[in-house]
Amino acid sequence: MNQLAATNYTANLAANETAQAAAKLAAQTSQKEISELALKQFQNTKGSYEQKQAGISHRSEYISSSISRSEAQGRPADRSYYDVLISLERQKQKSLAKERNKLQKTLNSLADSGKIREFSEEWLEMTDSIYQADQALLQSKETLSEYQNQLKQIDFDQFDYLQEQIGRLTQEADFYYSGG
Repeated sequence: MNQLAATNYTANLAANETAQAAAKLAAQTSQKEISELALKQFQNTKGSYEQKQAGISHRSEYISSSISRSEAQGRPADRSYYDVLISLERQKQKSLAKERNKLQKTLNSLADSGKIREFSEEWLEMTDSIYQADQALLQSKETLSEYQNQLKQIDFDQFDYLQEQIGRLTQEADFYYSGG
């Protein structure tokens, strides 16, 4: 009877260890699935902002092509083109700032809830996405500054052109006045 009890005890102990190992594996699998779902949620958020920004970029490219076409035809770039580009770039900046904030809030929420662990593969991918949004925002600010400088250059060019025209008219008037 003692031997039977010892055998049952050993079998029960082995079954318990197997059950604990299975439970631990299930918990790890469950955590991995939760992390993957959290990453998908994060990527969906990122994707919706990227679509909006792509639409803005397509419109900016169209306006830039119009500027290039105009300059290739020997006409000066119209101020209204740059006004539109500046407006589009500001829209892009707003979208990038919203994206960055939303992604950061999502990351913080997921990390606080334990759905992802700090420095896990998912966490690193999310922080990289936030860094990319930061870099895109900096690039957008630089682009906006370039557009504003180009707008100032257009104003300077127009002023120079008008000054040149006035100079010609003055010379012509002097010529006629002097009896020439």
